[in-house]
Amino acid sequence: MRIMKAAAGKTFLIVILGLAVCALMQTTILNAKDPVTRPLSCSGQLTIIDLWGGNPLTYIDQGLSSQIGKYVGVGKYPEGAPGWGIYYAANGDQLFCRDVGGGVVEWIGGTGQFQGVAGLFTISVTSDEFVPGPQGTWNWVIHYTGEGTITY
Repeated sequence: MRIMKAAAGKTFLIVILGLAVCALMQTTILNAKDPVTRPLSCSGQLTIIDLWGGNPLTYIDQGLSSQIGKYVGVGKYPEGAPGWGIYYAANGDQLFCRDVGGGVVEWIGGTGQFQGVAGLFTISVTSDEFVPGPQGTWNWVIHYTGEGTITY
């Protein structure tokens, strides 16, 4: 009789623990972060390196964004194909983008906080200049602002 009571007590305890685990899992699932669309504004300086030096064109970008913080980006503009870039946010996470034409850039993925990022923003050039680079090369320095949305 004592053994049956002990077994019933263990079974009861296992059932209670199982229910607690299920409740915690349900709470975690319900509290999972849903993507939110936010306004995005940015300003920066994009430098196309060795403008006439070959294909694809390489760029370095740096600036400040309302949702990303300070950022640095690198990318390519292959001849006859859309440009693409990898951006590093202030927190170290990466964002991936591509040029869709007409000054519009599309976010197409990322890491960490920006995993699954999406959105579009439009770039407006505020000034540009050609700057001599090393060994007779030329760099094109473009200052810009941007407005759009980002979802993450």
